[in-house]
Amino acid sequence: MWPFTRALPLERELTQQYAVMFEAYGIPEAKRTAKDLLTLAKKQACSDPDLPPNFDNLLLEREATDNSTKQMLAAKRAEGVTDADIKWWWGLDKLERRMLIVVDDWFRMAAFQKYQAEGMSAEQANFQLRKSFPIFGDPQDTKNVKGNDRPLPFELKERINQWALRNESAKIPSELRRTTSMNALVRSEIRAGRL
Repeated sequence: MWPFTRALPLERELTQQYAVMFEAYGIPEAKRTAKDLLTLAKKQACSDPDLPPNFDNLLLEREATDNSTKQMLAAKRAEGVTDADIKWWWGLDKLERRMLIVVDDWFRMAAFQKYQAEGMSAEQANFQLRKSFPIFGDPQDTKNVKGNDRPLPFELKERINQWALRNESAKIPSELRRTTSMNALVRSEIRAGRL
């Protein structure tokens, strides 16, 4: 569990940050939604290991001397993950990482429900979700999708968010028509050096 002195300020900061974001999206009861999602993130984060505050640097240092770390990071680097991505993701508190995951899941579920309310079948809604949102997880997990549609490493999340903000209105919609998913587009952009 987090030290008492760190948990409360971080929780207030995350609640405020996400409430502001939800308000900007026009989500009703933005603060209540942020608090509820934070409660869920806290519950899920309890099963995550407690890592030292400088784990991002330790991980990069261990890459040179520890075979398991080297293999793990090599798989991520094969997906386009950089040192900066590793430092960003693993430099976050475990509650911050969990909150990012919980909020992503919440947005996808809301979009899925919206698509179904518009008359899409579950299969059509899932197809639209893959076109609209990057899906993160273990890239080796191919039980639901294969090839370039596989999950992306969580370490890429912030870089993808920044890229999407820069290209949202101009490029992404037209490029998505030519790909099978947002993940396939992201992988294509990484290979081309544009992301």
